[in-house]
Amino acid sequence: MSTTIEELLSVTKCPPKKSDEEMQAFLKRLYDKADKISDAAWGKLSDDSQTWVNNAGKAIEEEADLPELEGVDEASAAAETAPAKKGKESVKKDKAPAKEKAPAKEKAAPAAKKAAKEKTAGEGRGRKGSFPLDAKVTVLAKENPHRAKSADFDKFKGLKTGQTVEKALASADWGYLRYAVKRELISIE
Repeated sequence: MSTTIEELLSVTKCPPKKSDEEMQAFLKRLYDKADKISDAAWGKLSDDSQTWVNNAGKAIEEEADLPELEGVDEASAAAETAPAKKGKESVKKDKAPAKEKAPAKEKAAPAAKKAAKEKTAGEGRGRKGSFPLDAKVTVLAKENPHRAKSADFDKFKGLKTGQTVEKALASADWGYLRYAVKRELISIE
């Protein structure tokens, strides 16, 4: 991909910005899609794309405007001028043109902010940067803090002081490593 916006639209399969759509509404929609991609897809994103998603998540938590992305209008224009898909799209062309919709009314700002706050309440919104694969894991907890026979018990049991993050990923996933660091069960340096 040549730009951050093109990469994010491709990976998230998010439709481009509509001509009548507010920029912040589109950026929120793009962030929501990017926040739901798999860890494997996240790892393949460029640093610029990961940074934008992280900064957008912080902006939502702080109830601020999402950071702008260059090329949004160009990507949207390219999508609009792209040839139509064959199949159902060609059938729709034969029908009478649909009536134009009235422009959407703007919602009251306090209600929108309240809805955004409820949706993003709590920690963990947005992706946080991954740890380098060659970083070393140090186990800080003296004993396994999880219930026996639980999935987290087995993940923690597989972590050893001195092993690399790459080896730790054999028994745990990125989400568990972030969880364990946040709760000071392990440290990664």
